[in-house]
Amino acid sequence: MRTALIQLKRSLEEKKSISERANRLAYFDPLTGMANRETYNTVGASILSNNPHAVLYLIDLDNFKRVNDQHGHSVGDELLIEVAVRIAKQAELHEGLVARLGGDEFAVIIPEFQDGISKEQFGQDLIENLRLELMADGIALTAHASLGVAQLDYLDEKSLGGLTKAADTALYKSKSDGRNSLSVFDAAMALNEWRTREIASSIPRALSNGEFEVFFQPQVDLASGNLCGLEALVRWRKDGKLLGPDQFIKIAEDHGLIADIDLWVLRTATKTVSKWNEYIDDDLSVSVNLSAKHFDSLDIIEHVGNALEASELRPELLTLELTETGLLEDFNMARQLLSGFKTLGVETSLDDFGTGYSSLAYLRNLEVTELKIDRSFMRELDTRNASHCIMEGMANIAHSLGLRVVVEGVETLEQLNKIKRIGVQVGQGYLLGKPADEATTFARIMDELCEVRSAV
Repeated sequence: MRTALIQLKRSLEEKKSISERANRLAYFDPLTGMANRETYNTVGASILSNNPHAVLYLIDLDNFKRVNDQHGHSVGDELLIEVAVRIAKQAELHEGLVARLGGDEFAVIIPEFQDGISKEQFGQDLIENLRLELMADGIALTAHASLGVAQLDYLDEKSLGGLTKAADTALYKSKSDGRNSLSVFDAAMALNEWRTREIASSIPRALSNGEFEVFFQPQVDLASGNLCGLEALVRWRKDGKLLGPDQFIKIAEDHGLIADIDLWVLRTATKTVSKWNEYIDDDLSVSVNLSAKHFDSLDIIEHVGNALEASELRPELLTLELTETGLLEDFNMARQLLSGFKTLGVETSLDDFGTGYSSLAYLRNLEVTELKIDRSFMRELDTRNASHCIMEGMANIAHSLGLRVVVEGVETLEQLNKIKRIGVQVGQGYLLGKPADEATTFARIMDELCEVRSAV
């Protein structure tokens, strides 16, 4: 009898333990021990109902993926645990709720600040506390973070959903401003958020209605002075007004719409230039930009192949411009993509070179055919000798690797002469030709063709 009672007691204790573990998994993050999203939603809503001045902080670690890639997920996990501890210690001073919403994103809800501290000061203290060196698996790291802040009584939509949305908008601004900073939601952000949503919701319809246009900017062979290629640039004729890429490309990227735009430009540009080459019996090349959003799968290789087949453009006349930072997000995937493009026979350009990692080891191992030096170096070419030296060094390295060098942003004769002396093969910029629509570009091609033939 006694044995049976002992077994029953153990069974009940095991069931209780299992129940407690299941309950904890349901409401708490198993890695950090912080509240999970479910608890954030329930407890957070309760906090807001009793605290009209509550403040929400959304915290996102900057470049956390790089920690996992360079040091492994075990180090990344230790970093997340230490970050959670530091956030919790600071939030406890104000009886705040800390939750891990997923990945490297945390949330802190402060019901009301004590001792006269401001929401901005609390946020800056969070950033500074996370910036202090910490150890993860024996590796010294710093956790830079971007913060978005919103206060309940400043919002029209006084709910946890409205507060989260506002803080997320502020977090987006912090990341856009260069990360490792804090932004507080305000009326200007609310207006910008409305405009962003309006742009994003209009893009699919604009693609269907033919509102996008391809403009072409000339690329000039600096040895001969002749037009040798064109860069395809997208514009949006929205409600009768022509929008430049700076007004919608970033929004399209953030809302998962940029791939559709890129593929439309790819198909349109290859068909147009192929048609022109057939008409004038020439070999003009065309460069098309591909967003880093394409670099998470190999599907883009098939899309490029289909565009070449449909347009009948010779593969070697197509150059795909790929950003340096985008390629280096996942180096192994980048190499597979570049290998696939090489198999198709297309050229590849490392765009905006000099603005990202600019690692010579990466450059040596990436199978690109062209290096495109960022326009920022051109802006400083006349005023900073260092920019001239850096550009000359990049050009020499590219030449030693057998890469073609293109410089964009050429706006003055002095700049043109300097890059020619450096040995740059191809120039692009307002001095050599502004972006223009299809009709204007074709007229220029015909004019230049007539000049060349008359000179012969």
